[in-house]
Amino acid sequence: MTGADSLLQVPLQEVGLGKPGLVETEAAHALRPAQCQRPADARFRFAGVNSLVALFLGFELLSIPLYVLCATHMRREHSLESGLKYLIIGSVGSATLLYGLAMLYGASGGTSFDALAAAAPKMGNDVLFLTGIALAVAGLAFKASIAPFH
Repeated sequence: MTGADSLLQVPLQEVGLGKPGLVETEAAHALRPAQCQRPADARFRFAGVNSLVALFLGFELLSIPLYVLCATHMRREHSLESGLKYLIIGSVGSATLLYGLAMLYGASGGTSFDALAAAAPKMGNDVLFLTGIALAVAGLAFKASIAPFH
């Protein structure tokens, strides 16, 4: 990826601001270009992730600006409602993912993927390790809105 799609997000979003019915004086419109760029920047952080902590922080840096973008039209009732619902569901997914990653850390003794890979063959029947994997996969499914979490 070269980031060209990230550079096109801001001009393409400005096309929708001239539609009738939108309040163009809202302060939220000034924040949109920066909020569109942050999730795009967070995508590139995943390329160098090699630990559980960096994985979790990358997901959070990716999702927090999206919660705000859902609720940018402050005068629309549905916009605020969708932003709040997305925040609640996202926080459940974050909590599930974090709890699963904490269990994986407790079972393997390290946060790097190398430590997990080294500990995995020995932990085939460890309840803490298997529960951690299940919760981490469920948290990732929440974050990606995979069925039945959509």
